[in-house]
Amino acid sequence: MPALRLLAFLTSLLLISCGPSSKDADAQDYIHLPAPHHRALAENPRRILLGMRSVGEDWICFRSTPEAGDEWIIDRAHDKAAIKHVRRDEASKPSTETDVYFSGHRYTDAEGSESAEELRVTCDWTSGTLDLAYLGSDPTVKKTIANLPPFAPSHRQQYVALVAKITQKWTP
Repeated sequence: MPALRLLAFLTSLLLISCGPSSKDADAQDYIHLPAPHHRALAENPRRILLGMRSVGEDWICFRSTPEAGDEWIIDRAHDKAAIKHVRRDEASKPSTETDVYFSGHRYTDAEGSESAEELRVTCDWTSGTLDLAYLGSDPTVKKTIANLPPFAPSHRQQYVALVAKITQKWTP
Protein backbone atom coordinates (compact mmCIF):
# COMPACT_ATOMS: atom_id res chain seq x y z
CA MET A 1 0.00 0.00 0.00
CA PRO A 2 2.81 2.51 0.69
CA ALA A 3 4.07 1.86 -2.83
CA LEU A 4 0.66 2.85 -4.23
CA ARG A 5 0.67 6.07 -2.20
CA LEU A 6 4.17 6.87 -3.43
CA LEU A 7 3.08 6.19 -7.01
CA ALA A 8 -0.01 8.39 -6.59
CA PHE A 9 2.12 11.16 -5.07
CA LEU A 10 4.68 11.00 -7.88
CA THR A 11 1.93 10.97 -10.51
CA SER A 12 0.32 14.05 -8.90
CA LEU A 13 3.68 15.78 -8.79
CA LEU A 14 4.29 14.99 -12.45
CA LEU A 15 0.86 16.29 -13.48
CA ILE A 16 1.34 19.50 -11.53
CA SER A 17 4.80 20.10 -13.00
CA CYS A 18 3.47 19.54 -16.55
CA GLY A 19 0.59 21.98 -16.17
CA PRO A 20 0.42 25.34 -17.89
CA SER A 21 2.97 27.91 -16.87
CA SER A 22 1.95 31.11 -15.16
CA LYS A 23 3.58 33.08 -17.98
CA ASP A 24 1.34 34.92 -20.38
CA ALA A 25 0.88 32.83 -23.56
CA ASP A 26 1.84 35.80 -25.78
CA ALA A 27 5.17 36.15 -24.00
CA GLN A 28 6.04 32.47 -24.47
CA ASP A 29 9.73 31.91 -24.93
CA TYR A 30 10.64 29.71 -27.85
CA ILE A 31 13.82 27.69 -27.77
CA HIS A 32 15.93 28.43 -30.84
CA LEU A 33 17.46 25.28 -32.34
CA PRO A 34 20.74 26.24 -34.04
CA ALA A 35 21.48 22.99 -35.94
CA PRO A 36 18.27 23.09 -38.06
CA HIS A 37 18.86 26.82 -38.57
CA HIS A 38 22.31 26.28 -40.09
CA ARG A 39 20.94 23.48 -42.26
CA ALA A 40 18.06 25.68 -43.49
CA LEU A 41 20.36 28.60 -44.31
CA ALA A 42 22.47 26.25 -46.43
CA GLU A 43 19.27 25.11 -48.24
CA ASN A 44 18.14 28.67 -49.06
CA PRO A 45 19.62 28.76 -52.61
CA ARG A 46 17.47 25.76 -53.61
CA ARG A 47 14.51 27.24 -51.73
CA ILE A 48 14.78 30.43 -53.81
CA LEU A 49 14.94 28.45 -57.08
CA LEU A 50 11.79 26.57 -56.07
CA GLY A 51 9.92 29.83 -55.30
CA MET A 52 9.73 29.37 -51.55
CA ARG A 53 10.39 31.95 -48.84
CA SER A 54 14.01 31.91 -47.60
CA VAL A 55 14.76 31.23 -43.96
CA GLY A 56 16.13 34.43 -42.42
CA GLU A 57 19.11 34.80 -40.11
CA ASP A 58 16.77 35.94 -37.32
CA TRP A 59 14.10 33.27 -37.81
CA ILE A 60 13.50 30.82 -34.97
CA CYS A 61 13.32 27.07 -35.47
CA PHE A 62 11.35 26.13 -32.37
CA ARG A 63 10.75 22.46 -33.14
CA SER A 64 12.63 19.87 -35.16
CA THR A 65 11.52 16.25 -34.98
CA PRO A 66 11.48 13.39 -37.48
CA GLU A 67 7.67 13.28 -37.25
CA ALA A 68 6.83 16.99 -37.45
CA GLY A 69 9.88 18.22 -39.35
CA ASP A 70 11.25 21.73 -38.75
CA GLU A 71 8.82 24.43 -37.66
CA TRP A 72 9.66 28.13 -37.87
CA ILE A 73 8.44 31.52 -36.70
CA ILE A 74 9.79 34.94 -37.64
CA ASP A 75 9.15 36.98 -34.50
CA ARG A 76 8.60 35.33 -31.13
CA ALA A 77 6.74 38.40 -29.80
CA HIS A 78 4.11 38.51 -32.55
CA ASP A 79 3.87 35.13 -34.27
CA LYS A 80 1.68 32.63 -32.49
CA ALA A 81 1.75 30.03 -35.27
CA ALA A 82 4.45 28.45 -37.37
CA ILE A 83 4.99 30.15 -40.71
CA LYS A 84 7.20 27.50 -42.30
CA HIS A 85 7.07 23.72 -41.99
CA VAL A 86 9.81 21.62 -43.58
CA ARG A 87 9.33 17.86 -43.68
CA ARG A 88 12.41 15.72 -44.19
CA ASP A 89 13.07 12.26 -45.57
CA GLU A 90 15.10 9.50 -43.91
CA ALA A 91 18.34 11.13 -45.12
CA SER A 92 17.27 14.43 -43.48
CA LYS A 93 16.82 16.14 -46.86
CA PRO A 94 13.72 18.33 -47.39
CA SER A 95 10.82 16.43 -48.94
CA THR A 96 7.98 18.97 -48.63
CA GLU A 97 7.84 22.51 -47.38
CA THR A 98 4.87 24.73 -46.58
CA ASP A 99 4.98 28.50 -46.15
CA VAL A 100 2.01 30.04 -44.35
CA TYR A 101 1.10 33.70 -44.86
CA PHE A 102 -1.44 35.31 -42.54
CA SER A 103 -3.47 38.36 -43.62
CA GLY A 104 -4.21 39.50 -40.07
CA HIS A 105 -7.96 39.18 -40.76
CA ARG A 106 -10.45 36.62 -39.56
CA TYR A 107 -13.27 35.03 -41.52
CA THR A 108 -16.19 32.72 -40.79
CA ASP A 109 -16.07 29.40 -42.63
CA ALA A 110 -19.00 27.35 -44.00
CA GLU A 111 -19.49 25.60 -40.63
CA GLY A 112 -19.67 28.93 -38.78
CA SER A 113 -16.21 28.71 -37.19
CA GLU A 114 -14.01 31.79 -37.09
CA SER A 115 -10.48 31.30 -38.42
CA ALA A 116 -7.44 33.29 -39.50
CA GLU A 117 -7.29 34.15 -43.19
CA GLU A 118 -4.19 32.54 -44.67
CA LEU A 119 -2.44 31.50 -47.83
CA ARG A 120 -0.43 28.26 -47.84
CA VAL A 121 2.24 27.57 -50.42
CA THR A 122 3.43 23.97 -50.48
CA CYS A 123 6.42 22.74 -52.44
CA ASP A 124 7.38 19.15 -53.17
CA TRP A 125 11.18 19.30 -53.15
CA THR A 126 11.48 16.09 -55.19
CA SER A 127 9.30 17.15 -58.13
CA GLY A 128 9.59 20.92 -57.65
CA THR A 129 5.82 21.38 -57.87
CA LEU A 130 4.04 24.20 -56.05
CA ASP A 131 0.50 24.14 -54.71
CA LEU A 132 -1.50 27.10 -53.34
CA ALA A 133 -4.30 26.83 -50.79
CA TYR A 134 -6.31 29.83 -49.64
CA LEU A 135 -8.30 29.77 -46.42
CA GLY A 136 -10.47 32.86 -46.34
CA SER A 137 -13.52 34.58 -47.76
CA ASP A 138 -12.09 36.93 -50.43
CA PRO A 139 -13.83 35.88 -53.68
CA THR A 140 -11.15 37.54 -55.83
CA VAL A 141 -8.35 35.51 -54.25
CA LYS A 142 -10.40 32.30 -54.51
CA LYS A 143 -11.16 32.94 -58.19
CA THR A 144 -7.59 33.87 -59.07
CA ILE A 145 -6.19 30.70 -57.49
CA ALA A 146 -8.94 28.57 -59.09
CA ASN A 147 -8.01 30.02 -62.51
CA LEU A 148 -4.33 29.12 -62.21
CA PRO A 149 -3.22 26.51 -64.72
CA PRO A 150 -2.17 23.16 -63.26
CA PHE A 151 1.37 23.51 -62.03
CA ALA A 152 4.16 23.01 -64.54
CA PRO A 153 7.74 24.35 -64.35
CA SER A 154 6.81 26.95 -66.98
CA HIS A 155 4.12 28.30 -64.59
CA ARG A 156 6.41 28.67 -61.53
CA GLN A 157 6.84 32.43 -62.01
CA GLN A 158 3.07 32.89 -62.37
CA TYR A 159 2.51 31.08 -59.05
CA VAL A 160 5.30 33.02 -57.29
CA ALA A 161 3.99 36.34 -58.66
CA LEU A 162 0.48 35.57 -57.42
CA VAL A 163 1.77 34.77 -53.92
CA ALA A 164 3.69 38.07 -53.90
CA LYS A 165 0.61 40.00 -55.09
CA ILE A 166 -1.67 38.49 -52.43
CA THR A 167 0.78 38.86 -49.56
CA GLN A 168 1.74 42.40 -50.57
CA LYS A 169 -1.95 43.34 -50.41
CA TRP A 170 -1.98 41.99 -46.82
CA THR A 171 1.11 43.90 -45.70
CA PRO A 172 0.19 47.10 -43.81
